[in-house]
Formats: sequence, structure tokens, C-alpha cells
Amino acid sequence: MAKKISATQPPPAVRQSLRELGEMIAASRKERKFSQAELATRVGVSRLTIHRIEQGLPEVGIGHYLTAAWMLGLPVLIWSDYSHLRPTSSLSAFLLEIQRQLPQRIRPGSSDDDNAF
Repeated sequence: MAKKISATQPPPAVRQSLRELGEMIAASRKERKFSQAELATRVGVSRLTIHRIEQGLPEVGIGHYLTAAWMLGLPVLIWSDYSHLRPTSSLSAFLLEIQRQLPQRIRPGSSDDDNAF
């Protein structure tokens, strides 16, 4: 059964990642002696949005998180740097390649109960 994801809250691992990213952004901002208002001006958002980013709140757009991180010189995931990890032409071509690599059929296991607990 597939995991259900709440429409209002992301999974715990995602929330934790956002909190950690927010903490890194806050620490980097303070290290550079920027106020939240100064960073907000550079990113093009309100001071309240920077405050929400630093808290790791999921309702802030990922673009704002990444722009703030980039402005502070933090390493951010740039998709073009990881082109070797993505499909070369399209999602459907990628899925077809994965399907091609799967075995054509799987033999049923033996009826031996040697592995029974």
C-alpha cells in the first residue's frame, strides 16, 4: 500500500530537511551580519518570508529557499550539475529504460520450507 501524504503537511523527513535548510540559511545570514530585512531585499521577498524560511516552514516556496541560500553563498542543488542522474530525453524514455533492465519473468520460488521461520 502506498504511503498517504497529507495535503496540508509534508512528510516528517521533508519537514526536517526544511528546518535544517532554514537553520543553515539563518546561520549564514548572521555570519555575514545581514539583517532579515537586508536578506529579504536581496531575495525579493518580505522580512516575514525570510523569518518563515529560517523556521523551515513548508508553506514558503522552494524557489525562495534556494534563492536565499544562493544569495548567501550556500551550495544549492543546480539540476544541470546532476544531469548524469536524470533521464536524457524524457520521463517516458527513462521509464522505458528502467523497464528494459528488469527481468522478463520471475520464476516462482521452490516449495521447500527451509527458510520458514
